[in-house]
This record gives sequence, structure tokens and C-alpha cells, in this order.
Amino acid sequence: MGETADEVEKKEKKEEKKEKHVNEDGKEEKKKEKKDKEGKDKEDKEGGKEKKKKNPEDKNDPAKLRQKLEKIETKLQALLAKKEEILKLINQADQVRIDLCLILFSLNPNFTMDIQPLVPTSKIEAIVPGLSTLCKCEIPSSAKVELQYLRDYVGVTGGIGLKANPIGVYNPILNVSGVIGTALFSAGTDIGFDVLAREIYKFNAGLSFNTDLLIASVNLDKLDTLEVSCHYTVSPLTKTAIAAELKHSFSANDTALTVGAQHALLPFMMVKGRISTQGKVYALIQQRLWEKLFLTLGGEVDFMDTGMVPKVGLSIALRI
Repeated sequence: MGETADEVEKKEKKEEKKEKHVNEDGKEEKKKEKKDKEGKDKEDKEGGKEKKKKNPEDKNDPAKLRQKLEKIETKLQALLAKKEEILKLINQADQVRIDLCLILFSLNPNFTMDIQPLVPTSKIEAIVPGLSTLCKCEIPSSAKVELQYLRDYVGVTGGIGLKANPIGVYNPILNVSGVIGTALFSAGTDIGFDVLAREIYKFNAGLSFNTDLLIASVNLDKLDTLEVSCHYTVSPLTKTAIAAELKHSFSANDTALTVGAQHALLPFMMVKGRISTQGKVYALIQQRLWEKLFLTLGGEVDFMDTGMVPKVGLSIALRI
């Protein structure tokens, strides 16, 4: 049977479609092959890099070692250049500080400045009668600025500063101190307030009475320890004197009394001794060998100690 024209056309169209599918499949296979090749090339490159990093022969290669040394030398030269720049800046800052001091001194002849290593201090006295300022910086522990008012019978100091704590952080602090009195009688107090912690870290107060033969004082330390002391000169010729100190701790609820005395056996020999209610006894002999050379022999015994081993010491002092 002969095929009609319509059937022939249908067969030709089917064959054309098959050829198109074959061509498309071939293109996709070529694309996949290209991608696989690119992936392999990347892996080869990465593997090559890793091999270069892990290659132990590079450590023994003199050429590569020279390259590393050259790189290190260039870095060291750059660091030295930076160091020189920093030193120049420090010198310029010192020069500016000195120039500032000269300017301030020309404006106010009462201005003084003490430049010490790590403790620069500057002070302007007599801004007005009795008033002066003080600026002090102790690197790296603290820094403070104070305003002082001193007259014949009154002295008041107020200041603000920074104080380093054990963590290394600087806490702002306020200090106020004052004293009033004469050479015969005086009273004073010292208060410190930590702004960051919002607490009073220092509170001291004291009274003193001074004469040629009698010296007495009462001190309160940090609102916890009360000290009362007295020193009386019995004979100025023989340097005979007696003294007593009473100390009470409110936090520990502990009270201690210490009594002592001194006497010159010879013009060049002094004997001192003291005893306390805590069981400690101390004595010493001091001999002046020459005008400014002294030899001292001392000993101490603690009867409250279970071992009760005495302590003995010898010292030579030169007073200039």
C-alpha cells in the first residue's frame, strides 16, 4: 500500500522533533562536563595551595627563608619609624608643657611646678590672700585637683580626683579636710567620699593639746578605731618621760593599753621600754657612738604567743 502525502509529512515532523531532543540533550551534557571540569580545576588549585602550605621542604629552602627575613626586617623598620614618631610627639608635649609653665609663671609669679617621673605636680599660691590651688597626678594610681585656703588659725582643703581600684577602673572621689586651732590646741577632720560606690571610704577626726611638757591627742580613725594618747616629760635634763596609749576597736570590740617610758642613763645612752595589755614587752638601748652615728640593741617578747620566742635585733643608723 502506498503512503499518502499526509502520512509522509507526519513522519518527517516526528523525525525533526527527535533530532531537536537529541541536540538539547547533547548541549546539557556539554554544560555538565564544563561544570565538572571547572570544579576539578578549583579543587586542584585548592589542593595545590594546601600542599604549598603544608610542604615541609619550604622550611629548608634558603630562598624562601630569605624572603621571610626580608619581610620581618621591613616590619621592624616600620615599627622603629613609628617609635621615633611617638618619641617626637612626647618631646613636643614636654616642650609645650614647659612653655605653658613659663607663660603661667609670667602671668603669676606664685605658680610653681614640680616635674618628677610619673608624679607631675603644679601649684599656684596666693590667688587671693590665703587661697591656693594644687594639681597632682601619680601615674597610674591617682590624680587630684585641690583648692586650699590657709589663714593664721584656719585651714580648709577641698578637692576632686581619680583613684584606681584593684580592677583597674578609676573611681571619682571627693575629699574635704579642715583644721582649726593654735599651737596650744587644734582640732581637725578628713573626709573622703567615693562617688561611684556612693560611700564614705575615709572619715578621720582628731583633737590635740600641746605644751612644753605635755602632749595629748584623741583620734578617730574611719569611725572604727578610737585612740587616746598622752606623753609627759618628767625631766628634760635626763630626757625622762612617760607615755600611754589607749586604743579601742568598735568592730572587733577590743581594747588595748600600752604604757612606756624612757630615760637617759648617760648623756650618750638612752633606755626605752614599753608594755601592753596584749602581753607584749619591748625594750631597747641606744648608744651614740659619734655625733651622728647611733647603735641600737632591742628585744621583744610576746607572752600571749604559745612559743614565746623572744626577738632580738641590732641596728646602726647614720643621721645626716
